[in-house]
Amino acid sequence: MYLCLWKKKKKKKKKKKKKKKKKKKKKKKKKKKKKKKSNSLRGVSWTYFDESMEDPSGPIERLVRRRTTPRGEHAGQQREHGETDVSLPPINALPPLRACRLPWKRLSSALLLPPPPPPASSPPSPSLPRDLRGRAAFFFFFFFFFFFFFFFFFFFFFFLHQWKKKF
Repeated sequence: MYLCLWKKKKKKKKKKKKKKKKKKKKKKKKKKKKKKKSNSLRGVSWTYFDESMEDPSGPIERLVRRRTTPRGEHAGQQREHGETDVSLPPINALPPLRACRLPWKRLSSALLLPPPPPPASSPPSPSLPRDLRGRAAFFFFFFFFFFFFFFFFFFFFFFLHQWKKKF
């Protein structure tokens, strides 16, 4: 038997190991805690009212708590347990909030006011009233531009046409 030294030996193929799939852990859902509702503010709205009549220095806006749902005989005054609260005024007794006391309302009301009349020492107005002067100016500029563009385009195309005829 002769040995073949130049022949390469066949390498055995290694079998690939299969990777095991990792199982995903399920996340536990956290239970939401329910907030306990406080009974103190149930059926109560917060409103502003103006106390400028009581205080001469200016308007004082303070928070007043009053009921939105009428309960019992004294609507707006009775507590849940049946005790009447003397410190809270009834809903009808609250004075209305005046618009002139609030700065943002003051601005809007100032914008709605008509413009102040001109002073007595103003120069005499021209013969045409104000609105007719505006209309006259509008028509003057309208016709001026209309005729200007009309003649410009007319002569431009006319001379272009004549120039083409020559050549």
